[in-house]
Amino acid sequence: MADFQPNPRAANTLISGFRGPENIVAQNVIADISDELFLYAPKKTPLITMTGRLKDKRKVTQSRFDWIEGDEYPRELVLTAAALVGDTTLDVTAGDDARTKAGDIYMCVRTREHIRTVSTASAVVTVTRAIDGGNQVDLVSGDVLVLTAYVAEDGADIATAKSTVDVDQFNYTEIIRTEYSLTGRDIAQSLYTGRDLPATRRRKAIEHAKSMELRFMFGKRASTSGSSHLITYTGGVEYWIRSNVWDLQGVSTIDPRGFDEFLEEAMRWGDGGYRNAGMGNKYLFCGSSILTELNWMAKSKLEYRTLDDTIGLSCMTYNSQFGKLNLIGSPILDYNHKGWAFLLDLNHVNYVYMQDRDTQVLENRQGPGIDGISEEIRSDVGCEVTLEASCALIKRFKEAA
Repeated sequence: MADFQPNPRAANTLISGFRGPENIVAQNVIADISDELFLYAPKKTPLITMTGRLKDKRKVTQSRFDWIEGDEYPRELVLTAAALVGDTTLDVTAGDDARTKAGDIYMCVRTREHIRTVSTASAVVTVTRAIDGGNQVDLVSGDVLVLTAYVAEDGADIATAKSTVDVDQFNYTEIIRTEYSLTGRDIAQSLYTGRDLPATRRRKAIEHAKSMELRFMFGKRASTSGSSHLITYTGGVEYWIRSNVWDLQGVSTIDPRGFDEFLEEAMRWGDGGYRNAGMGNKYLFCGSSILTELNWMAKSKLEYRTLDDTIGLSCMTYNSQFGKLNLIGSPILDYNHKGWAFLLDLNHVNYVYMQDRDTQVLENRQGPGIDGISEEIRSDVGCEVTLEASCALIKRFKEAA
């Protein structure tokens, strides 16, 4: 029988001189790793935060939700043809003749002539010219006549009643879902930054809030058929803003006078507008390019302001002759819309949710035999924008046309 011959053991590596940290086996070194997980994702979504906290959310019972809007009585008639001195029939935009009745007094903005309506027909108004005894002046196409009042004859019967018809507006809530799944071992293992499940929940909550912010900004209203049921989409603020859109078409600077002229219209309407509030107060959710431009353009008009300690938001306020404009940096715009900004009257922008289906974390969504956990964050929410002219949009600053 052969003699037993042990295998020779290899000698460990030798160190000559001082022993240093680099000579320690890596697996034996206790790593000094922060217990905080640092994320690039922005944690602030100011639009949904402020619409959800600065006023009561609207709870709805249907995926379609409506609101009614009423507008001012239209007081202008625009001439579509010239009328010489002595002419008593005026051509106006078709349909606008229904705005006036016998006894209405109009003033021509250009000539200052006062004119009384006698009767109306399709796109034609018969009038008495220069009722104040003043001189008549030839009227031209495009002249604007402004209704000043209905002035009655002594003893006359009541005039024909005229009123505007209110308009129904509507939007939808949409179902936004953010899912995540972890195996049983992943949930159980220890990490320097804590267990993976709470860290994943935190990350996904940020991503879910970003999705909501993007939809409240850029969503388009629609309802389409799915495989079995409807898919509804909410219209965000870009969808609703039609009256006050300032397309800068890639310009690299904002002219201070041009900006104030924009504010003259953008700050006019709504409960936060200067027509109602005396001193307007609205919010400009800015991409970084516009925020930087306004900071340099209007340093003397800016002041720091804390909006609400409870929601951790602060801003710079631009003091204009039309009121206060609160400049709020919007991290979500910095991805693809640095040159965009939404000027909003938050009295008229509201967070809407389906009853019992506001944002929730839904646990245990996995199958019964799965060794792991599936969860999701679900929101059934929508954006309500009443009186769209109370808001405004600036777009394509420093961007390719």
